[in-house]
Amino acid sequence: ITEDTVTGEFTGDIVGTLVSTIIGVETFELPFGTVTVLSTESVITSDDGTITMDDTVYNFPVGGSGINYWVGRHYINGGTGGFEGASGKVLTRGLLPEEGLPMLTYIGLVSVPE
Repeated sequence: ITEDTVTGEFTGDIVGTLVSTIIGVETFELPFGTVTVLSTESVITSDDGTITMDDTVYNFPVGGSGINYWVGRHYINGGTGGFEGASGKVLTRGLLPEEGLPMLTYIGLVSVPE
């Protein structure tokens, strides 16, 4: 995660590269720490085409561990190739350690017209 971009790899039923452009950041304080809300526009590029999404991601601290928990909602709004006209929703969650790779899982449904 950089100041304006989130990048990563997708594995599972869809395998590809994820690039998310951060278009908004909001923070607020709770008793357990600072919660950061990211609004992003994302593209997953796979061998079958691309999937485009609008996303909202929540990051919040896990105790004093230096690890953040990630919860994301990703609304699929189109694509190219095998994902032309795609729609759907993907939910992500997982851990973001201070160092090393994020450990995220996802579940959702991608619908493509016939």
